[in-house]
Amino acid sequence: MGLGKRLRIALHLLIVGTTLSKLHAVSYVVSCLSTVMWFLVIFVPVTLFSPNPIAAFKTFLPGVLAMGAASVGMWVATEFTRWYVYQGLTDLFRECGLGVLHYLFCSIHIDLLLANTATFFASALAVSWALTGSPTLAIPSNPWLLALAVASSIPTYLLCGSLTALLYCKTGASGTWTNVLQILVTVGTVVPPTALPKPELAFVNPAAIVAEIARAAYGAPSIPLSELLPLTPIAIATQLALALYVSKLVDEEIARHGLEFRV
Repeated sequence: MGLGKRLRIALHLLIVGTTLSKLHAVSYVVSCLSTVMWFLVIFVPVTLFSPNPIAAFKTFLPGVLAMGAASVGMWVATEFTRWYVYQGLTDLFRECGLGVLHYLFCSIHIDLLLANTATFFASALAVSWALTGSPTLAIPSNPWLLALAVASSIPTYLLCGSLTALLYCKTGASGTWTNVLQILVTVGTVVPPTALPKPELAFVNPAAIVAEIARAAYGAPSIPLSELLPLTPIAIATQLALALYVSKLVDEEIARHGLEFRV
C-alpha cells in the first residue's frame, strides 16, 4: 500500500472520528468537567498540605496528562469491543477491513489531543489558582517538552487501547476491569517512579515515559534529561510496534471467535 493511499485512509478515519464525536459532544464536556472536579478533590489537599506545595504540584500533576492518555485509550478500546458490539458498529468497521487500531486512531485527535490535553490544563489551572491565586503554575517552563509529552502520549494511547481490547477478547473482561487497570496506571504517572523501592519498575507502565517528559517540562523530572531524551524515541518506536502487533492479535481473535455483547 502506497503512502498516498495510507494518508487518504488516515484522513477518512479522522473524518469518521470527528463525525462520531459530534454525536456525543455533550458527553465530552461533562466527562472533562467531572474529571477536573475529581482531580481537584484529590490534588488540592495533597498540594496544600505538602511541605512544599509548588514541588508537589510539579511532581504529581504532570502525571495526569500521561494517566489520562492511557485511560482514554483503554475506554475507547472498551467502547469498540463492548458497547459498539450491541450497536453493530464493530461489525461495520470490520466489514470495511478496519480493526481496533483504526478505531483508536479515528478519534485520536478528539479524545487524546483535544479532550485529554484540555482536561489536564483545566486541572492544572484550577490547582494553580487554589495554591497561588493565579494561573502561572500551569504554564510549563519548557513548552517544547510538554509538546513532546503530548506527542509521546499517542503511542501510549494506542498500545494501552490495544492491550485492553486483547484482554477483553481473551477474558471477557468488562468495564469493571478497565477501571481497575486505570487505577493501576497511576503508578508511574501520578505516582512518580521515585516513590517506588525500585524506580525502574514504574516503566512497566507504558505511560511512565510520558509522565516523566511532562515533569521535565515543569522542571521536576525524576530522571535526568540526559537519560530521558535518548529513551523517548526508543519508547515511541517500541510502543508503536507493540500496538500494531497486539491490535493484529485482537483482529484475529475477533475474526476467529467473534464478539458478543456483555453487560
